Amino acid sequence: MRPLAFLLGAVAMGTLAACAGNGISPSTPAFAPEYSNAGVIAALETPDAAKGGLYVSQFNSASILGYKSNNKKNGAPTCNIPGVQYLNGVAVDGKGNVIDPDGGSRSIIIFKGPGMCGAKAASTSDSYGQPIDAASNDSLNGTIAVANMMDNGSKPGSVSVCTIKGGCKTNLTNSVIGEMVGVAMDLKGNCWASAYSPQFTPKLVYYAKCKGAGVVATGYQNTSPGGLDIDNAGHLVSIDTSANNIGALMIYSGCNPACTVVGGPFALHGETFWGHLNQKSTQFATANYVAGEIDVYKYSTTALTFLYSYSNGLTPSASVKGAAYNPRSNE
Repeated sequence: MRPLAFLLGAVAMGTLAACAGNGISPSTPAFAPEYSNAGVIAALETPDAAKGGLYVSQFNSASILGYKSNNKKNGAPTCNIPGVQYLNGVAVDGKGNVIDPDGGSRSIIIFKGPGMCGAKAASTSDSYGQPIDAASNDSLNGTIAVANMMDNGSKPGSVSVCTIKGGCKTNLTNSVIGEMVGVAMDLKGNCWASAYSPQFTPKLVYYAKCKGAGVVATGYQNTSPGGLDIDNAGHLVSIDTSANNIGALMIYSGCNPACTVVGGPFALHGETFWGHLNQKSTQFATANYVAGEIDVYKYSTTALTFLYSYSNGLTPSASVKGAAYNPRSNE
């Protein structure tokens, strides 16, 4: 499984290249058509006060789908959030708000929580590149870290540091970053970014307080970069997207910058870029882009046990990309 990092071409000029090599969906054309919400499942309701669940994003879909947290019986979505464009990862902040790193509009859109599928609350433009992942403790009132797959003008990826009130005013880069994949933020506001290097090797960069030039983490044993999360014990949970052609999960402590392996590699049920933990860090859900399904696991630092998959309401051709529990991990 080879990364398709720099074959994407000039993203800022609207070049759309094939990305079948690693599953990362290509950047949207500069003149992408606006959505008419034709892809939204019309029968779904969008209640603001629904109980928690799991959000799922698909790249070629105009909506984020909401499911019950326990979906062993492959139930249909219970609600949806319309009006998204070319979405890869999806995230939930510490307040239960949904963060949409919107690739089509090149913006960060926040949908109100903590209930499922709330209305749009705010947005801000990401002027630095194409957002594909995001993390925040309070996206409406605090800092949002946004992973840009590539920056404008086909430049290497970066982390945009944004607020809803002030916009995206800071762009964090590092010479080891080629194509960005994932980003995480802890409760103290420290950030980590996973990426392919310009030489197509996996790299992890630590940004203390989400500022500065960043420091390359040592002891990072992923064979490929992937999405990041933080469990209730403060461990960095790192997806190894293409390990052994099925994916794996690594669990680290520290990584500020020295990483210590706490658990893994634990084999996944199928390749994925993004996934997240539930509130108690007892379950981990991933978006299996190969099978077009959500895979759910029992999580601990000593074992990762596959529980079940579901795909009701998902379209494999839409490219299933992200999965995020609401509430998220307590971290």
